Amino acid sequence: MRSRPSAKDRDFVTAGELARMAESLTGRALDVTFPIYGEDERGEPDLLGSCVLLLVGNARFMVTAGHVFDLGATRAMAVGAAAGLLPIAGLPIRLRSVASTHAVDDRVDIGIFRLQHSAWEAIGVDHFVSSDELDLFTPVVARQTYTLVGFPNSLNRLAVAGSRISAAGYRMAGLECVRNAYDAERIDPDSHVMVGFDKKKMLAADGPRTAPDLYGASGSGLWRFGRRLRTTSQPPKLAAIATEWHSRGLHRYILGTRIQLIVEALAERYEDVAAFITDGMRPPL
Repeated sequence: MRSRPSAKDRDFVTAGELARMAESLTGRALDVTFPIYGEDERGEPDLLGSCVLLLVGNARFMVTAGHVFDLGATRAMAVGAAAGLLPIAGLPIRLRSVASTHAVDDRVDIGIFRLQHSAWEAIGVDHFVSSDELDLFTPVVARQTYTLVGFPNSLNRLAVAGSRISAAGYRMAGLECVRNAYDAERIDPDSHVMVGFDKKKMLAADGPRTAPDLYGASGSGLWRFGRRLRTTSQPPKLAAIATEWHSRGLHRYILGTRIQLIVEALAERYEDVAAFITDGMRPPL
């Protein structure tokens, strides 16, 4: 005779099912997300952050967190792609919060390169987020489920072995925070998304687990599944770029700048991007 699982056991079973479902649907996000490296004092690659590759029309972009982008002012940076370490070369764009004077009060915190280098021309378009995969019309404060896909430092400390570098990605899913949390943290939900994340209270397929620190995941994507992960059958869409991780205080969360704000900024700067958005990326009437 089989005994009935306790309520706690049923929670673990449910969490395991959801974890496996989320993992099966986020493979595409890993295809377009890459680690960013600099050189340490020994001349070896040092993981600085994460980035997402974006294709708008025929224009190719690398998008990351602004504070990761800013490190390029003092050291050379490269992206760890399938073809090897690719130099970050192109036209730089820094998006900041209005009136911000320092990284501490820069909540937008986005850095972009319009990629212009022969090495990047050889990278297949399947490694770039397409316009169809952008979540430009995300419901605001609707308690949607999001997943983060990035490369934390804590999982990549032994990544260098001789002439080879291995990058370990991390994926987690969480619910958007409630309106009171946005208000308490003075976050504008029209331009940002807050996703709940308490590293000591995560559930994996095999039960409770402490998540890794997210240092190094700055610049990774926040992808939206929808209201209920259990009933989702489609891969998530890129909704935001993660810029901050708040591990203490009443509200513990990941903060992301919405992709709509980023695409609108690119359209203001580049005519070919603006023309493409006008033709095919406006919301339905």
